[in-house]
Amino acid sequence: MAVRFTGVLSRAPVTSLQQAGLKPGHMVYPLDPPHDGLVLRMPKWQPKREDLEPYLETLGLNGADWAFIAYETWSGPVDYFQRYGQIGEDRLESIAQYDQKAQRLYSELMERLGLGALAEGFAPLQKGFWG
Repeated sequence: MAVRFTGVLSRAPVTSLQQAGLKPGHMVYPLDPPHDGLVLRMPKWQPKREDLEPYLETLGLNGADWAFIAYETWSGPVDYFQRYGQIGEDRLESIAQYDQKAQRLYSELMERLGLGALAEGFAPLQKGFWG
């Protein structure tokens, strides 16, 4: 069975999250120290940037580095990966890759977010993590 994830990686402190603005079914997981940030799981929603940015503003997350990701794996390495976002002054345009290119794209994004050490085996992207 495949593992699929759609959501946002954010470097915003979890304390900045306005939980009342969460859409039904969306879940938040704070990153473990020493990393600041959170993972926002948005099942069954793969929004365009123009739909996601107002949502991030409502949640209080739009001032920090963030990346929307769609992730899929069947048995180990990333099989499909899409991302877009904002890291510092760099606007990340939407790009999607399959197979080995997907793994490189995923690793590169995690490095850019300062989460490179967590990339392999990143708990929120593992089977069974969200229940």
